[in-house]
Amino acid sequence: MKVKFYVIEHFRFDDVGDYFLYKNALYIISYKFKNIKYCYSVFLHEFVEYFLLKAKGVSYKEIDLLDTDKAKGKRFKKVEKEYDKAHEVALGCERILAKALGLDFKKSQREILKITPKILTDLSVKKYLKLLKKHGKLIFEFTIPDIVKRL
Repeated sequence: MKVKFYVIEHFRFDDVGDYFLYKNALYIISYKFKNIKYCYSVFLHEFVEYFLLKAKGVSYKEIDLLDTDKAKGKRFKKVEKEYDKAHEVALGCERILAKALGLDFKKSQREILKITPKILTDLSVKKYLKLLKKHGKLIFEFTIPDIVKRL
């Protein structure tokens, strides 16, 4: 599986980070911060969150439903609980990375919360991907061995 990391100012939801799968690639997106270190923090957060949720059997599509408040029923109570746990672990990893990069984590979180991304509601992954490739910037990509993909 390929992992592609982009930065952009347009998002599918009111957030500064996103991830989705498309044609056997995991796309991780960060808001285009002036300080690239914030982008790397968002990348790590989204990467950790994605794999923890995948290991628990939660798909990115289910998370999308939570993000749009369209999630309903017993299944989504479990999804929300797993998301909350994964999000907290991802924040912990982000905190460690911030320290390693010489960032003040609390200050970086305040900066992140000030951001208002351009939100494009009801945009399919395929359409968002076109926008991402046109207006976003690919920072890096790498391939994950199949053993990790099978989590």
